[in-house]
Amino acid sequence: MQPQSNRDAAWTKAIDELNLKDLVSRHGYAEVDASALKKFGEPRLLAKMDSLSDIPPVLRQLGWSVFAVTNSKYLIGELDLHFRLPSGAPLETSFTWNNPFQSLSPETVNGESQAALLALHSGILEDFLGAKFSLTNFGRMRTDAYDLTLNVRDEPQQIRVSGVQFELDAGFESSEAIALLEVKAVPTESLNLRQIYFPFRHWVDRTTKLVIPIFGVWSNKSFELHRMNFSLIDDINSMEIIESRVYRFSNGAMSVGLLEVAAAKAAMHSDSTSYPFPQADDASKLVQILESMPKQFAIHDVAKEFNFDERQAAYYVNALGFLGVIRRKDTGWSVVEPERPLNSFGGARSWSEVLIYRMLDIPPLASVFLQGNSFSRGNFSMEVARRSLRDSSWGADLGESTQTRRARTIVSWCKWIDSQLGN
Repeated sequence: MQPQSNRDAAWTKAIDELNLKDLVSRHGYAEVDASALKKFGEPRLLAKMDSLSDIPPVLRQLGWSVFAVTNSKYLIGELDLHFRLPSGAPLETSFTWNNPFQSLSPETVNGESQAALLALHSGILEDFLGAKFSLTNFGRMRTDAYDLTLNVRDEPQQIRVSGVQFELDAGFESSEAIALLEVKAVPTESLNLRQIYFPFRHWVDRTTKLVIPIFGVWSNKSFELHRMNFSLIDDINSMEIIESRVYRFSNGAMSVGLLEVAAAKAAMHSDSTSYPFPQADDASKLVQILESMPKQFAIHDVAKEFNFDERQAAYYVNALGFLGVIRRKDTGWSVVEPERPLNSFGGARSWSEVLIYRMLDIPPLASVFLQGNSFSRGNFSMEVARRSLRDSSWGADLGESTQTRRARTIVSWCKWIDSQLGN
């Protein structure tokens, strides 16, 4: 995909030169040929908006989106095309990878296709749907010619589509159903309805079996699955979530006892980094940055990728610097590839495992982790965190409110470490 700034500039020109504001004001959308958009960039790339964060700022400010209705024609305007995923944490299940494959494991997944295969061969799909499925189809397809209902300015309108290209990440079949999986290998807060609806409609019109659309997010050795349904087959905005679950792959090589040994050693150490103590509560974001950013990047790159403001991005980048997995280079940062011993999957340690051991090498955090597991597991105390930080060189000159914020990071990181174990 083009960088967001380039797409934003292209759409700014297109809106002006194609007089789109006037056209959209009449009916809620404008119908534009791909040949007209080609002047401003590759139409397919300009129109690719898989999530709300992919919508260029100039379109987002207008409340517009883009919808292909043929392979050479687009609707541009006030179209309700994106579905927000729920923010509440779905039910979580710990899973163990127990397969002999050398070319597929939770450690080697690097894209949507491999994630889909992992869902099948790990047993996640069978557990989620309650039946055994086989991989039967995937790849690029085209829609038939049909009418669908789409909300325009919050009112349903009938739209004709014909021959629009779409891609199915993976299709699975059982004796009674066809399951269609759309996967993202990066965290997302929303999805484009076309990604679910087009494969769903394609197979609803071709089978007598139950068609089950599924949206999945693979990140940090966990699979978040949402089973979808369209209450009205012709209505793209009738999509709803029926069931959600997170499957987290646990690592048998890591246990509370093993990490307590590492923490006990660190708790006796003196402070060992010149970086100020970080303020970045969401440890999973640290993993996501390491997994998604190139080897060299700047703070503004992280801000764009994760839809942060630059101050928030700087908190997370500085936390990674504090943990020693990135270092300053020229005007940006460079990823430091640490030594990654083999783990129980037979592969190199993941970034999450690397960060866990780096975190437990921090004396104040190690003390909180040990105290939190001393009588019952996972009882991490803010008071212990404040005291441990205050007694370290990092907390000596901090005001009380700043100490509290940094102590909150300690507790959050301890809770994240505990969540990774699954035992």
